[in-house]
Amino acid sequence: MGWLRHAFAVRVDGAEQLTAAEEALVERFCRALVRRRLTAAAMVALETVRPLSGLAAQALYFLSPLLSLVVSPNQIDQWAAFLQRPDALEILCQRLEAFQTEQDGTNGSQVCSPPGPPAEDPAGQDAAYPEEPVQKDIYRTDRP
Repeated sequence: MGWLRHAFAVRVDGAEQLTAAEEALVERFCRALVRRRLTAAAMVALETVRPLSGLAAQALYFLSPLLSLVVSPNQIDQWAAFLQRPDALEILCQRLEAFQTEQDGTNGSQVCSPPGPPAEDPAGQDAAYPEEPVQKDIYRTDRP
């Protein structure tokens, strides 16, 4: 009956720490995304495919012969082993937010800030939307 005791066990947060190789892999990936300003797109993609992370790891193993033409087989195996972890995508999301915050120099976790209102012209006209002169003779009527 000892196996039943572990059947419904819940993982404790931080029970498994990242190895040095996994830490370097995650940091290199997240910093590359932040440098290219793809943090928001990556966060959306990671949250969307969260239920399929185990399947993504198996797909990496399946496609490793083709991917080995572009990436070293060692990196493919490291990514596949990392994605097998149930908390892998959560770790990636947290690191992306941390590196984005570090790059922005702010303390908030907001990835994109909304634009402010357009500036007002002292004459009462919107500077963002200037009036353009309207052409009256757009269509010529003297054609047969």
